[in-house]
This record gives sequence, C-alpha cells and structure tokens, in this order.
Amino acid sequence: MKRTTVCLLLATAWMMFNAAAGATQESEQLYVPGEVLVGFHSEAAMSARDAAVASIGGQIKRRLDPINLLHLTFADRTVPEAIAELMKNGSVEYAEPNYYGELLFTPDDSLFEDSWHLQNTGQQSGTAGADIDARSAWDFITTSPSVLIGVLDTGVDYTHPDLSDNIWTNTWEANGQTGVDDDANGFIDDVHGYDIFDDDGDPMDEYSHGTAVASVIAAEGNNAIGLCGITWDTQIVAIRVTDGNTITIGDIEYGIYYALTVGAKVTNNSYRHFGGYSQSLSNMINYACTGGQLFVAAAGNNGEDNDNLPVNSRIYPASYSPGCIISVAMSDRIDSLVTGTRKCSNNTYSGYGATSVDLAAPGCEVCCAVRYSLNPSSPYTCGSSGTSLATPIVTGAVGLLWAQNPTWSNSDVKTRLLNTVDVLASMDGRMVSEGRLNLQRAVDNVAPSTIADLTVESMGRWSAAVSWTAPGDDSTEGNAKAFDLRYSTSSITENNFAQATQVATGAPGTPGTEYCIEIDDLSSCTTYYFAIKTEDDAFNVSALSNVPSGTTACSGQLYATCPGEYMSAEPGSEESEAPGIASTERATGGVAKPLNVLSLGPARPNPSRGTLTIGYSLAQASPVAIRIYNVAGKLVRTLVSGTGGAGPHEVVWDARDDGGRAVPAGVYFYKMLAGSWGSQRKVVFLER
Repeated sequence: MKRTTVCLLLATAWMMFNAAAGATQESEQLYVPGEVLVGFHSEAAMSARDAAVASIGGQIKRRLDPINLLHLTFADRTVPEAIAELMKNGSVEYAEPNYYGELLFTPDDSLFEDSWHLQNTGQQSGTAGADIDARSAWDFITTSPSVLIGVLDTGVDYTHPDLSDNIWTNTWEANGQTGVDDDANGFIDDVHGYDIFDDDGDPMDEYSHGTAVASVIAAEGNNAIGLCGITWDTQIVAIRVTDGNTITIGDIEYGIYYALTVGAKVTNNSYRHFGGYSQSLSNMINYACTGGQLFVAAAGNNGEDNDNLPVNSRIYPASYSPGCIISVAMSDRIDSLVTGTRKCSNNTYSGYGATSVDLAAPGCEVCCAVRYSLNPSSPYTCGSSGTSLATPIVTGAVGLLWAQNPTWSNSDVKTRLLNTVDVLASMDGRMVSEGRLNLQRAVDNVAPSTIADLTVESMGRWSAAVSWTAPGDDSTEGNAKAFDLRYSTSSITENNFAQATQVATGAPGTPGTEYCIEIDDLSSCTTYYFAIKTEDDAFNVSALSNVPSGTTACSGQLYATCPGEYMSAEPGSEESEAPGIASTERATGGVAKPLNVLSLGPARPNPSRGTLTIGYSLAQASPVAIRIYNVAGKLVRTLVSGTGGAGPHEVVWDARDDGGRAVPAGVYFYKMLAGSWGSQRKVVFLER
C-alpha cells in the first residue's frame, strides 16, 4: 500500500496505512512494536502536544526539540492505529513507525595482510594504482587530532591497541563523578562516547562492526603494529546505536543529536534502515547539516540503481536529500564499480545512482580490526567487504581535509572530495562525481611553482610567439595539469588576470620542458602584455608569472614564429597581399633554444593559386588531426589524421577536397587538434 502512494504527503500516506493490522502481525513488520516517532508543527502549543501524547496513552521515551520530535512508547494498540489516532491532532505534522535497519558489512575469515585500498601494487590480481593514493597523500598530512569523528555503529573497542590512542576522551566525565552528568550535556558518564542502544555511558563494541569501521578511519599509523587508518591520529567518538542485530531510526536520530552535542564534525553511517523514507530522520540529518556537520553514509550492498527504485525502496539514509550527506559506493581492486558481473568474494555488490550517490571508495576484501578480546594475538581480519568499509575511507578523508582546512564549511569539504576523484569509465553516469576517491589529490595543497621566464620570442604584424619553461605539479616535482596563458593590451596583474584573453595551450610536460606557442588574431601596431599560470590536478594554481610585453609590427613580417620554425617574410609592401600577387618564399629562422613546440604555423604561400604548405609542431608524440573547412564550416579535406611524433612537421594541400575535386576560390580555414589542444588559421585561394 505504501509504495503505491509515495507521491502523496507523508502524513496522508500514513493515514492510509493499514490500521486494521492486528497486534499479532506487528512482529512481522519492519518496525518496533509499541513505538512511534511524532513530528509537530513548530507553532504547536505544548498543550496540543500533550494532548497528542495522551490520545494514544503514550509515554515520552526521548525528545529532540531541535526538530520538534517526540519518540513515544505506548501499549494496547498497534503502530498503525497509533499513527491514525495521532494524525487526527492538528498539531502533528507527521507520525511514523520506528523502523529497524541493518549493517552494511559482511565479514570474511580469510586472514592475510592486503591493504590494497591504500596502495595497490597489483597484489591478489588487482590493478596497480586502483587505490586512493594514500601513500602520496600522507606526504601532505597524516593526522587530524583536532577533528572529532562520530561512529554511529555497534560501539568501538576503545581498548584495542591500534585504536586506544585515537579514541576521544571527555575530560569532564573522565575526571568527574560516576553517575553524574559532569559536563551537563544531558548524557551521564560519556567518557568515550555514549551507548544510545542501552542508554548508558559505555559504548564498548560487543559485535566488531563498529571497531572495524573505526579502524579503517583511524587505526594508529606508524606504530609498528596492525593496520594503518586513513588518518593516523584523530578523535573517534564511539556512538553505539545497535547491538549488531537491532538498529532503529529513533536510536539513529538520538545518535546524531549526541554527535552534535559533543562537537563531532562528521559522522560515519555504515548501515541502512527499512521502511522507506522517514521524515523525522531526514529532518534530523538536515539539522546536523545546519550545525556544520557532514554525514557520510553507505550506498548499500544491493547492486541496484537507487535513483530508479521507488522512493520507499531506496537505500536510506544515504538517499536522503540534505546536502551534507556524502553517499559512498564501493569499488574493487581493479577499479570497477561492484555491480552487475562484478562482485566481491562474499557475493557483495554496491548500490549506485547518478544523483543519489556521490563517489566510490574501495570496499572489497578490505583489512580491518576486530574486537581485541576475540583474538588478542592478532585482532584483525582481511577479506571483509561492503559499502560499510568503503564509507569510513571517505570519513577518514573528511577528517584529514578538515584538519588541513579548519575554516572550511561542510560544503567546502564535500565539494573538494567530489572534485578531486579519479574519474572512471565504470562509474560514468552512475554517481555524481563519476569517480573513486583520490586522497592525494584531495589533500594536495601545494601549487605548481611560478613561471618566471615567460618570454616574447618574436612579434609579427598580427601575431606573437611566446615561450616558457614548464614547472612541476607540486612546486618543482611531477607533471602539472594545465597552463593558463593570457594576453591583454593593458598590463596584467593578479586582479585583472581573469579578464585577459585566454589562449589554448597543450598540457604541461615534465618539469623543465620548454614550450613556445604562436598567438594569432592580434592587431597591428599594438602593444600586448602576456602572463601565465599553471594548475595542477588538485586545482591548485600557481602565482602569476612575470609579465613581458611586445608590440606588433605596423608593416613587414606578417606572423611571429617560434625559434626553429619557418619565418614569413613579406617582400616589402602591403600591396603584396593584394589578389593576384603571390606571397614570398620561405626562409628558415634561427633556433634560440631547444624548444618543444606545440603550434600550427601559417600556410605558405598565402594567398595561393595552387598548392600550399602548412607547418606544425608537436611537443610530444600524440594524436593529431589537421582538417580544412570552408566558410560555412563544412569539412573539405582531412590532411592529417593519426599519431605524430615530437618535433616539426609539414603537410601539403593541393587545393582539392577529399573527393579529389579542385576547390573553388575563396576563404578556407585549417584546424589542428593535438590531444586537448586546438588551433586554427585562415588561408585564401585565388582564381587559377
């Protein structure tokens, strides 16, 4: 019944719930008998709320005033009957069952060291590099001691030798009196967190799931034992919301509230709940969002597209809409999304969704900790799988990012994670980022070094040739991602750089590679200024380069050229360009320095009455195409299509189309594409 009415308001849908269901059927439902979650309109008077509670003979188990929610218990009626009665009260906005949930993790008993998610070298038939690049990330940052990370789960074994130093300690309660709420936060004896499930101050894990999750986030690094978490030093707040068998929406909500109360910046949520959309839980997560928190959630192990499922069949809480949710899918050791024909060794799959899932992280056969008491000599296991383990990898990344950038908002952190993924074909159209977490790129905050040798090599009447030396990605090391070369008729500064005209360039090569490029369509007799910046694959941008200038010629040489290219020397008068007058012959220019050139040269002769020669150059071996188009944009002739080697090249056009027919007189454009770089020039054919 509920699935057929999902387009209605939730309150209306619940009024249609089968109120005739008997108490004997309640055990077959997916919710807690004798409990209901009731949301009130914000303007509802206290007397009206009391009347609603009294109408079902209810008792208040918990109250969450920030979202106007009461968690009620009652007897002598079914949950549907209680909801129907509550909805008669105009102060009630919604009422819903306290649905159960389940953990999204399947342990496996095979024990072997295989932390491929941190550094994949191809072990166990994996693909080298199909990891989060943690080793490189730790060159930038390894710890997040100032960040509190809430783990809503089965609790955490805070005595585990690989976790004990990374467990949050509430000093007020640790140094206070037993049985007293020493810090007046509403929770008694919450020294290392709180046990919401049993309502006491001891969140010790009795099941291992929460300990496994916490170890993926923050197993102590560089301590010569066991595992290494994403962040080596942080503060894990243990929030026990389940015993491993039973988890309810009400306990989840109260766990989120507790995390906010103690100041956790992010919570890990490796579980799902049943019953479809819950207004109360959505409201609670939204409240966490407004409090600046991030809510990292598992996308589920169903192997299905959450976007295409009915609303009440989707994986929640990962599929809720509040913007602070980061929904995490699972990838495997060959960088595939675990769905379809791909599955983990324990037959686990990953949920996905182009709009409901944000990114993926490794989750197949991951190493993690178990309760210390289970095996004190080696309290670890490898081979565990599920989005439960992919999720804490992202949670750990959040911790590092926030430690590195403490003034960032939750939106800033989420945006950074999604913008710096490794985009993968297996995830195309299946999640928002279409990629798997790349921790190194996310925490890379070192910009490429500043280019200081930008040089004007030559100036023609309508063009300029400028050169520079490529810097590194991180200062002077590694390959950067892109150049941003610009010019203007005014001097360029940091403040006006974005307003200057941008020039398409090729991707940077290794540090120290020298580049030269020709800039066309300039005005004659005009002074131009040039500047360049470099960007790496983590969106770090270098400072502004030096700003050289040059003045285009008023007569004489038509085009500027890079050293080593053919020069276009005009015979001495502007009339030589008039129809019927042939252009000059080619002359070779001197080589100022051994440049790796990426350029498309001028056609010679131009104008032409017959064949002409086009010069071009590649900085490195790459796919290249040169095509001729008429003024209507129609393809006339493909001159080059294939892979070219580094260095200068020439191609001859015989003024014929791809069918071998002579082209009519007129204006044509020749365009060059080399990788991501492109350029075009104009040529004129005269009557023969």
